[in-house]
Amino acid sequence: MINFQIETYSNVTKAQVQEELSKIIEDFFQNDKPNLDIIVALSFEAAVRKFVPYETGEEYKANHGYGIAEGKTIPLLEKDRLRFVIIFDAKVFKDMSPPTFLGRWAKIVHELIHVRIDLLRFRAIGALPFFAFPQSKMEIARHNAVIFWEEYDVERTVANLIITTMKAFKSRDNEIVQFTEMTGFADDILRDLQSYEGLLIESVQRVLEPGTDLTRLTRSVTGTISGILLRLAKVYAVGEVSERVRSKISEIENNVAFRKYFAQCWGRILLQMREYYANRASYRSEIIDVIANEYNDLLDKSGIRIEDAPTGFHVRMRIV
Repeated sequence: MINFQIETYSNVTKAQVQEELSKIIEDFFQNDKPNLDIIVALSFEAAVRKFVPYETGEEYKANHGYGIAEGKTIPLLEKDRLRFVIIFDAKVFKDMSPPTFLGRWAKIVHELIHVRIDLLRFRAIGALPFFAFPQSKMEIARHNAVIFWEEYDVERTVANLIITTMKAFKSRDNEIVQFTEMTGFADDILRDLQSYEGLLIESVQRVLEPGTDLTRLTRSVTGTISGILLRLAKVYAVGEVSERVRSKISEIENNVAFRKYFAQCWGRILLQMREYYANRASYRSEIIDVIANEYNDLLDKSGIRIEDAPTGFHVRMRIV
């Protein structure tokens, strides 16, 4: 069952938006249709906050630092049944002229792939683990590993579909084929890598300062690391099909900080993601565990040692 709540700008009608969404969802889920609530909101952040008030300890914001979200998929449990709320920024549908369709379609399909991935994981591990809040060091690492893998799967699948579609229409002039968003993400990675070693040194110094909020400091550093890995997953996924993005990947791989801190662990993570992508019809917890271990190794390579404690975590930082 699909329910719609749609707000629009004055130049498009709710019927137009619902018709397009219905057709794309029907084509995507030809079988095994999930339960969906589709919300198109003029105030995207406010709509998301009704379901996800906070994310990673802070009030939800569409601007993630590595890009501005225009869609959000939220799984919910209703009487042991999984239901998904997908929220879109109404700006996605502000211009519904034919030249904008492919970009809009990509945003919609992006969220639908998240639904498909989450369905597989829910059925494999059950409701309790699926919705459990991560508590231990390894649970947090697995949580991050799932996010990295999902973004790789989603971006690579969408990129493959776009390339296939454009080839079918023999079109080369659509801006989305240039994957400019991914080259922008690559530039963001390079920017963060440029300041990465300085961030680590500054963090070690702040640990020694009286009154430092160690929880906030640790979250800030690990958030930077997770943000880089998340963008690497996106960029490398599209780099599988785009020569232009691959040229940006070469810049990343030649970066001194990348080679010192990230290259080894990321190389192993990427191998696991490629193996998973080749056989992604079921949830593969063993690969998620490997990615999680590599994430923890990367923390250690960056001088961050986190250990479980009776309440919370024990954190040590050192200059490496």
